[in-house]
Amino acid sequence: MENSYLGKLIVANPRNPKDNLEKSVLIVVTHTARTSIALQINMPHDSLTLSKISENIGIDHDGDQPIYYGGTVNSHKIHIIHSLDWAGVSTVKLTDQIGITNDVSVLMAISSGEGPQHFKACSGYYLWDNGMLDLQIDPTSVIPGGAAGNHRWGTLDATIGNTFLTEPHQMWPLCLDRFLADRISVYM
Repeated sequence: MENSYLGKLIVANPRNPKDNLEKSVLIVVTHTARTSIALQINMPHDSLTLSKISENIGIDHDGDQPIYYGGTVNSHKIHIIHSLDWAGVSTVKLTDQIGITNDVSVLMAISSGEGPQHFKACSGYYLWDNGMLDLQIDPTSVIPGGAAGNHRWGTLDATIGNTFLTEPHQMWPLCLDRFLADRISVYM
């Protein structure tokens, strides 16, 4: 595989279909030649919070952090992306600054005040098979038909700032601007 997008943000093209991925920013948490998985990180649920989820599994958590709509697959499963100032046994490093943990240890650490400084909890994920994400990222590729084939993505490095410190409603335009600036600078 030529490029690995693990730990990259993928930013929806403004010309993408008007669907649940419109104006979305996702972080790629798995990327192989066969399968890619990403979590949408700029679309908070209207009423679902980390304290509600924690309460449902018997963990006391005071806070109103939103749960983000991570994707359509396994939407009942919570994935926590977070800064690497905390790591558990199952934490997977995505970048030098960001990891993902999919077990209850991260919720327990957050609730006790011993967890990562920065985090987002996402329900569900998006899945691409057979190199489809690579085709959607490559601006020169011809994508097989179907609604999923009409999506295009820009990429940029995930950082603490653009992943955790940017307001959800500002994330897509700011990341899109950064992606376009990076593309233009190649030609300068």
